[in-house]
Amino acid sequence: FTGPFSRGAALNNNCGTALAAHTVCTITVVFKPTVVGVVNGTASITGSFVVAGSPVALSGTGINPTASATLTPTTFAYPVTTRNCPTPVLGCLLDPTHTFVLRNTGNVTLTGITPAVLGGTNLTEYGIVPLVTTCGTAATTLAPNATCNIVVQFKPLTALPAGLKPATVSVTAGAAGVQSSTLTGTAN
Repeated sequence: FTGPFSRGAALNNNCGTALAAHTVCTITVVFKPTVVGVVNGTASITGSFVVAGSPVALSGTGINPTASATLTPTTFAYPVTTRNCPTPVLGCLLDPTHTFVLRNTGNVTLTGITPAVLGGTNLTEYGIVPLVTTCGTAATTLAPNATCNIVVQFKPLTALPAGLKPATVSVTAGAAGVQSSTLTGTAN
């Protein structure tokens, strides 16, 4: 092989040192560019006879590594909910929840995904549901296009006044930085 090309893992290659007549074998090629742009190389196949088509021209395009992520939805409005939670520690079982999805939209694996946090003046009226939230717990890395979930419950407190209760949920997605969504709920 020439250029940033190499033979793939043995599991994906079934060409050995001998090939019976009228049979085929597969050679998997791995492309690992070290520069941005088009890169060329070759794969030479040799034997005790002339191998038609060898060397094989190879070409690939190297791209810049990009770390990016999205948290969706970016805003969510909970339904009007009765103030029935006695304390911020208790999650009221029937109060509404919503799942926010963190997706790696880049082309590199994100590492260092942290647990989600709530923010804003009404953060005590929301809670992250730990048993079904995977971001920052079960998922601390995300491959490109992979996702993890943050489940947030709106649980208006009995002791606080009724009204609109805006807050935020945020998660640090490694090199992609902090991703946030706006929460709104109305307590009655």
